[in-house]
Amino acid sequence: MKLIYVIAISTLAVILVSCGGTNSANRDGGGGDALFALQDNWQITMSSMSGTKGSAGGVFQENFHDGTVSGVLGNINPPCASNGALSGSIQQNSINFSLNESGLVIVYMGTIAEGAKSMSGTYTAPAGNCTIGDSGTWTANRIPAVTGTWKGTLTPSSGGQAPFQVMLPLTQDSTGKVTGTSAITGSSCLNAISLATASPIAGQQLILAGQFDTGSALQLTTTLDLSGTTMNVDYSITGGSCDGQVGSGTLKKQ
Repeated sequence: MKLIYVIAISTLAVILVSCGGTNSANRDGGGGDALFALQDNWQITMSSMSGTKGSAGGVFQENFHDGTVSGVLGNINPPCASNGALSGSIQQNSINFSLNESGLVIVYMGTIAEGAKSMSGTYTAPAGNCTIGDSGTWTANRIPAVTGTWKGTLTPSSGGQAPFQVMLPLTQDSTGKVTGTSAITGSSCLNAISLATASPIAGQQLILAGQFDTGSALQLTTTLDLSGTTMNVDYSITGGSCDGQVGSGTLKKQ
């Protein structure tokens, strides 16, 4: 059952990616609203016939020459697997995908909504391993790439420590990897730091980490809203004079 959700989610992400921002009429078999934005993220949710729900996200790529799509989804819940590889094709506004995980192939079929900002469809999965021959429906929402400047305030969770301001220019590449250099003011132990993702962005989930010259390390665990304009952040610091400090806050895309 869990694998089914993972697969459904993965398929959704792939399909949604196919709906980005390049004219699909330039590729064989393409057309209609099936526009593909290479750097956009997709957040997928799925519902099994048994009533169980799942989610996942990621960035997917399309070959404009033959209309094929491929990608890897992460942040899969339930965690039947840490990630899943998908492959399939797009024909105008119709999407067909499959996820091969541990030899089990889950098949997804769907339709791209007008404007290519969402997708929906059905999936089927065979019995075995993490799946039980279930089926269900899925939906996916497109989230713009995080490339741009983000600003906001982070507040330590323990009293007596002052909030500090963060300015974070980010760049997201076509594979979902994100990098940036933050400027921090108002903190007694943090300043500028280069940050990068340990794994590609996965829909609404983005985790950034970096190390200061002082030996301190900073990790930002963030959740994006579906519009891609607000980032809810939980942070943690290890090492240095602020070792063990944790807190939270919100960053806004400028």
